[in-house]
Amino acid sequence: MLAEEGYRLPNDAQKAIPNPRGVVDFFYEPNVSVFWNGAVHDEPDQAAQDRQLRSQLLGQSYRVIALRYDQDLQEQLARYPEVLGKGN
Repeated sequence: MLAEEGYRLPNDAQKAIPNPRGVVDFFYEPNVSVFWNGAVHDEPDQAAQDRQLRSQLLGQSYRVIALRYDQDLQEQLARYPEVLGKGN
């Protein structure tokens, strides 16, 4: 959908981050990690793990964006035009 609609594509997908150790769904250079949260991320244990990883990423100067399955995707993308915007 991103390509079809002209949004900026990520530089990497399923990128392993060594410190803190984790995997981000999409990565935009130089430091933006994007998570696509499906329903499993609503489970308490997974939500706690997500919070911990994202907090650590923020502590390492990564920018963290979380997109949710249960919200309008285009509205979510519009919140981050400097990263995900069309024509970037």
